[in-house]
This record gives sequence, structure tokens and C-alpha cells, in this order.
Amino acid sequence: MSPLPQTGHEHHERIREHIDRLPDLADMLEQRPVPDEFASAFAHECEFFTGTLLPHIETVANSVYPELERLQQNRHSMAHLRREHDEMRGIIEQMREHKGNVEAGGMKPAMALEMRRLCIRFYALVKTHIGEEEEYLRVLQANLSEGEQAAVEQGLEHRTSE
Repeated sequence: MSPLPQTGHEHHERIREHIDRLPDLADMLEQRPVPDEFASAFAHECEFFTGTLLPHIETVANSVYPELERLQQNRHSMAHLRREHDEMRGIIEQMREHKGNVEAGGMKPAMALEMRRLCIRFYALVKTHIGEEEEYLRVLQANLSEGEQAAVEQGLEHRTSE
């Protein structure tokens, strides 16, 4: 089994591939009319966020954060990262709602602007969040036994779908 930070990094790389597409989608939303290819590209990313990112969020919250809280005796709570997970869930839900509107056609400039804000906000949130999670995985690696790390690593292994 690979070291815990490497496992987390591999999961995060799959997420980064999709998150890194958001600035391009946001740029498409500035064009009038919004390019036709936006709808399929946006739908693809929404499917990834729903099918892969949401399960990843749940897995990390249930396997990694409890170990960090235990190690740090709740002095350095994971509350801020849990709040960010809640914010991510909310943004994904908003994107899913917009996906239906995009598929229905006739995107108005106000909706395009709102979607652009969501894309940029989500991009910044996830990029910084992933960086912090990777630092915390190093903390776990330095403080857990190999068996404890293997248990956390197994918790990180979850279904990914593209």
C-alpha cells in the first residue's frame, strides 16, 4: 500500500483534473452568446462533482477528520474543513440546479454571471481545501502506526466514477 499522503494525493489529483477546468468554463460564461460546448462541458463536470467529489467529501469527513481530531485532542478542530465541505455541497447543489436550466436552453446574462461566480468560488475553495487536506495527511503519517495509517487509507479508497 502506498503511504497515506500519496493515497490522498492520488485522489486529489483526480479531483484537480476537473477543478482545473472551471476557470475555462467561467471564461465561456463571459461570451455572448455562451458557446454551445459549454452545456456539455458543464454537465460533465457536474456529474463528476456529484459522482466522485461528493463521495470523497463524505469519506474524508468520516475516516480522516476523526483521526485528526483524536490526535489533536480537538485542540485544532476540523470544524473549518467541515464547514468548507458544507459549502462545497451547497455549491454543487446550486450547480446541479443550473445544469437543468442550461440543458433547457436560453441562458440569460444574469444566470451566466451567477454561474461564473459559482465556478470561480468553487475553484478557489476546492484548490485551497485540497492543499490543506494534504498537509493534514502528512500529520497523520507522522503520528499514526502503520496499521492505523492502513485503516485510514482503506477508508479513503472509495468508488470513483468519471
